Amino acid sequence: MSSSKNKMGALALALMVFTSVYGFANIPLAFYKMSYSSIPYFIIGALLYFVPFSLIAEMAQSFKSRQGGIYTWMEECVNTKWAFTGIFMWWISYVVWMVGKSTTTWIPLSFLMFGKNLVTDTNIRNLIGISSSQFFGIIGIIYVIIATLVAIKGIKGVAKLASIGGIAVVALNLMLFLGGIIVLATKGLSFGETNLNLFQSPNPNFASSIAALGFLVYSIFAFGGMEASGGLIDGGENEKSYTKGMRVAALIISVGYALGVFFVGTFTNWQEVM
Repeated sequence: MSSSKNKMGALALALMVFTSVYGFANIPLAFYKMSYSSIPYFIIGALLYFVPFSLIAEMAQSFKSRQGGIYTWMEECVNTKWAFTGIFMWWISYVVWMVGKSTTTWIPLSFLMFGKNLVTDTNIRNLIGISSSQFFGIIGIIYVIIATLVAIKGIKGVAKLASIGGIAVVALNLMLFLGGIIVLATKGLSFGETNLNLFQSPNPNFASSIAALGFLVYSIFAFGGMEASGGLIDGGENEKSYTKGMRVAALIISVGYALGVFFVGTFTNWQEVM
């Protein structure tokens, strides 16, 4: 059994889940698609997602002494065939996701280090003498190698990196929230540039019920990834730290999306900018 020194506390676990699940880019994208009317969808999406997720948490508690995560749960509850099918589909989806993430992650890193996007700069690729496919392939391989080196260090190393990322994302959101509050205060507590309509999107592409249903699917997808955290129960200090960490992460993600969309609207005029 691993030492308690290699276990994560509730806060570290919450930050790890928050970093891997919460997508800051979902906020401006949601505002573009639905404006303020995206807020109820995130709330509904959270409820629809966290109800079945609570069942996953219960399964994680029941199989805490077993290795294998989702595969073990499905094998015990259904059979080996469906367990293999389910975990294979889940694994393949993550492979595709990681391939895309391994290339797109370099864009914000480029802005962080150089103040501009050098990843998609045609002049840079021409200078090196390679095609765009080759360039993205190379930087993707570099990302995967770095991620692998971090992962093989064990859960403690991943938790430390995730904690740094979680704190950075929290800081980014605090900047957005504080900026929105300042805008509201300086404008006499008005609702800023965008009309506060929680039930109708100004985007004509999302005026129909079918399009709105599609956005609901997107809002649920914005919480995707928390199901994988069920396999981390043995990485927590105890059962209470795991449960508390999941609750804290769920609360931060739900409130973060809703408030993020609200504050974007305080300084962004949808009709003019979007």
